[in-house]
Amino acid sequence: MKMAYVHHEGKAYAYLRYEPDVQSVAILAEVHVLGGYQGRGWGSELLRQITADADASGVVLMLSVEPGPEGLTRNELTAWYSRYGWEPVRNEAREVEPDILCRLPHAAM
Repeated sequence: MKMAYVHHEGKAYAYLRYEPDVQSVAILAEVHVLGGYQGRGWGSELLRQITADADASGVVLMLSVEPGPEGLTRNELTAWYSRYGWEPVRNEAREVEPDILCRLPHAAM
């Protein structure tokens, strides 16, 4: 897996926090598409590549849903990530933590 994914001359990018020798979990720290370029599927393209790489490497992905000043709302972001297999994490009391999402590796099809 990569630490940074950059597409479309830097207008769409994503960053991961991942130490492959230490852990099998990567934190998706940021997915960003510049304002004038949103709605073209570039964020989805990045997310598909990241999830495919994670699946191939057997890496669990986690993120915190934090909307930026422009773009999707918290609920829209959660729905967007869920299309790619992300699910809310449950705490020790089995209560859903709606702002923390996790994606387990999927078997190759």
